[in-house]
Amino acid sequence: MARPLRLEYEGGIYHVLNRGNYRSAIFRS
Repeated sequence: MARPLRLEYEGGIYHVLNRGNYRSAIFRS
């Protein structure tokens, strides 16, 4: 079953839920 469509707002801030391979961080600071 597909996920419901995501509501997008101009200038909105979204929390990143996905992780890379083996739960590694997908962004580095």
